[in-house]
Amino acid sequence: MSILKQITIKPVVSVIIPLYNSETTIQRTILSLLGQPNGKEIEIIIIDDGSTDASGTIADAFSKKHDTITVYHTTNHGLSVARNHGINKAHGKFIAFLDADDTWANGFFDSDLSTFLSKTDIDIQQFCYYDLSPNEKWCKKHIVKKSREKYKEHKKGRYNWYHLCSFMINYAFLLNNNLHFVEDQNVHEDRPFMEKCFFLANGCERYELLMFEYHNNQSSKTHIIDCKTRYYGLYQSFVEQQNWFSNFNVDYNIDYSIFMIFAQMLPWLCCESPYKEVISFINNEPSLEILKHWKDFKFHKSLNRTIQSWMTHPMIYYYKKRICFKPLIKLKRLSQNIKILRIIFDFIWYRIINKYETRIQI
Repeated sequence: MSILKQITIKPVVSVIIPLYNSETTIQRTILSLLGQPNGKEIEIIIIDDGSTDASGTIADAFSKKHDTITVYHTTNHGLSVARNHGINKAHGKFIAFLDADDTWANGFFDSDLSTFLSKTDIDIQQFCYYDLSPNEKWCKKHIVKKSREKYKEHKKGRYNWYHLCSFMINYAFLLNNNLHFVEDQNVHEDRPFMEKCFFLANGCERYELLMFEYHNNQSSKTHIIDCKTRYYGLYQSFVEQQNWFSNFNVDYNIDYSIFMIFAQMLPWLCCESPYKEVISFINNEPSLEILKHWKDFKFHKSLNRTIQSWMTHPMIYYYKKRICFKPLIKLKRLSQNIKILRIIFDFIWYRIINKYETRIQI
């Protein structure tokens, strides 16, 4: 079921919002788009992916009041299917994606940007974004310098591209190249999609202009999935990229990326699972053959220490992480329900460890 609208003016950009059980945040997300200086030139496409809360009802209420909003209600098939559905229903010159708990920055889509997008023939546009701490007092700025370039394969086998929602992609380009999300992948599904876009595009223009704010929603799927699921999702995305690039006779090396995600996942895995389960998981996971050749690779120091420690003395590494890292994980989980602990954890994690800056309201 959907609420359909007659498109009278071709929008400059179609913003696709997959929606699933986000009743507490979807209003804020929609208002951030409606409040843009040139909001009338933005088509808002909301794909309600089988929400069981009031999310769909809230979206429908906005759609009845605003001609620029169209809502499609579907059964639950996941993020990738929802985004593909949105792509197929779009009418704008450019496509942008936005999650149901994030927001566009105030004043981003003004008349100057609208005029530029209407005239440009470059397939991909990239902008800056803020990564907000859960209390939204601090942020990490992801800044891109103004430039234009074509695809260059990253020397470590992956493109350095930041967040999916910081891009606008030409709609005709997507259709002409049959570019969609892999529908059976709903963890890190954006990586292979963007790699394919970069490879086939006639170029990417970057602008030092704040596009959106990423809200660290601790109850979102991104934050609650376990590290094994996250690791397999990343692994699958790298394999999908490697297989796709082989069609163009491109040797897309994923070995370094596999080592990188293994090293990032390992401390969390040690804290979540008993030692025997960790050993069993690693001995049976699909990238084991790559990991056996860790001595053949050169990494930066922290990555090298992690892999070397595990490969040479796995039990010692495991219990060191259980002793040193697990208390921080427990504090993180407790902090979700106890206000004073949440304040302490946020300060340690976002201000000291990750060095977030004080947020400047735009």
